[in-house]
Amino acid sequence: MPYETDERLKSYLDTNQLGREQLCRDVLSVDPRFGEVTPRHPRGGPDGGRDLEARYRQRHLTFGAVGFINQATDSSENRRAARAKFQSDLRRALSAEPKPECFVFFTNINLSVTEKDELVKSALAKGLTYCEVMDRERLRIALDGPDGFSARYQHLGLPLSEAEQASFFAKWGDDIQGVVSSGFARVDSTLRRLLFLQEASSVLSEFVIFFELDRTYAAEEIGHFRAFCYMHLKEPKHGIFGILFGSSDRANRMREDWPGKPKEDEPGIAGIGGVADVAQDREQPRLDRPAAKRVEMAERAKITFLHRVVGIAAAAQQITRQRVDIVEVRKGERFETLRLAALAQVNYATRHHRIPGHP
Repeated sequence: MPYETDERLKSYLDTNQLGREQLCRDVLSVDPRFGEVTPRHPRGGPDGGRDLEARYRQRHLTFGAVGFINQATDSSENRRAARAKFQSDLRRALSAEPKPECFVFFTNINLSVTEKDELVKSALAKGLTYCEVMDRERLRIALDGPDGFSARYQHLGLPLSEAEQASFFAKWGDDIQGVVSSGFARVDSTLRRLLFLQEASSVLSEFVIFFELDRTYAAEEIGHFRAFCYMHLKEPKHGIFGILFGSSDRANRMREDWPGKPKEDEPGIAGIGGVADVAQDREQPRLDRPAAKRVEMAERAKITFLHRVVGIAAAAQQITRQRVDIVEVRKGERFETLRLAALAQVNYATRHHRIPGHP
């Protein structure tokens, strides 16, 4: 394969200046010393001695010039023509504004070490910080390495041999696998998002909240508790932009006017009714699993968690009059609609209002 690459560099891109510049651009791009490699004229044309622009060591402005010769034979005439092209492109590059700090010259002629050293010294003598001559052998080495296989195939039409395929995947296999895996992950994330947006347009028919304790507690261990949740709507609906709801044990225990208040008010859930193992239905809701031990149900004890809507946040200083029915279960009684409270926002403050007609 090195022989084939060398032969293709001699004449494969004859009369194709754009292909030559693109080949040299890709070779310079895989060199870790150079970054931000861009062609001066992507479609070809006069370039003022600078076919490429780049940054050397991420700091120094670099110009690159391409000096390929048709039907290269490495004759003394070819080498002389390559040296003359170097000097011509260097002069034009140094006349540009801003001036480059580095200069890279590409040619498909093999130059001797002495010839390359002389060219570099002449460039440094004119004030450049760095200069490099990439002749045909340097180009071949870059193209026959794992980093240059793609450029070689694209511009010279040389496929990878089995040995080159092995070396390519040995270096880039993990990166390719990572790209494929991350691609599938992005597709999966996009599909989940689309599914969410589709489901978001549906009517909300059920809203469930679970509180997970750090361990298992006996009923007698749990004292008075309160649990609240605020649901904020993406945009106001019927003048409502949020609902605050929650529960506590014996919500009316602080009311002196509560006729059913027991003399000794035990805290927590001890004494709140156990649930019989019956089938779920809409008229007699219950928890999803039966109580481990049946206990006595205290008078007026509530067994449902979401038994009270604390408030409804209304927009534009409008208090909603839409009735929301939330029910609670009492021992020996039928379902009963709870009294609701509404919240109206005025100058970023929240006020509580009772709904007329509800005690």
